[in-house]
Amino acid sequence: MNFEVTVDHTSKIIYMRFVGTVNYEALVAFITDLMHHPEFKEQYNGICDTRGSLLELSYEDLIRFRAWLEMRDARLLGRWAILADSNMNFGTGRMWEALSVGYHKGLQVFKNEQDAYDWLHADQ
Repeated sequence: MNFEVTVDHTSKIIYMRFVGTVNYEALVAFITDLMHHPEFKEQYNGICDTRGSLLELSYEDLIRFRAWLEMRDARLLGRWAILADSNMNFGTGRMWEALSVGYHKGLQVFKNEQDAYDWLHADQ
């Protein structure tokens, strides 16, 4: 899996795009790299764009991921929007939405990019 990260300091949004297949190991590697990114700000909101990728994450993977985040005090404090263009990625995103309650300031899954940005900007 490859990924792209862009930070918009004006709107305080981190844009992340997954490319290829995303499994548990790839997700952990991505978040590790993200948190060491020189422009990363834990209080920024984020968009995780899964369009065109394949999320191969089971319910158990997501539970393990939540535990991994908590053990490392991985701080993603803003609101997070997940963009999905397939029902599978949308469903996986919704599982993460349910499992991450209380961890993020807010998290929602969207199929429409403008709706995701509108939701993130409504917080500012």
